[in-house]
Amino acid sequence: MDKIGRIDGAPRFASLKVGFGMGNWSFTTERWGEMTRDDVKKQVFEIVALQLGRCEADLEERNRFKEDLNADSLDSVEMVIEIEDFFDIKIPDETAEILLTVGSTIDFVCKKLEIRED
Repeated sequence: MDKIGRIDGAPRFASLKVGFGMGNWSFTTERWGEMTRDDVKKQVFEIVALQLGRCEADLEERNRFKEDLNADSLDSVEMVIEIEDFFDIKIPDETAEILLTVGSTIDFVCKKLEIRED
């Protein structure tokens, strides 16, 4: 298990199918079908907290990465990479530059995963 809770690189919220008798695990193609915005928020908070050495409970969606959380450019790049890897999405450089808050990052991930807010 890696530092953000994945087993062998698999997303934590993935839908699992177990191959009984064969001992293998596989993932369905609709990995994010049941994921909610709260699930995305929890995972983004966890990634940000781990990367910046913060407590998740102290994070808020309105926190600005640079001004409020003191993230430098390397922190920002590493967070983008962790988010891309976890959610299996691509965040273009020009988009990453305008994701200035934790909340805007959550909204972007939800949009990419086509998760609607209830």
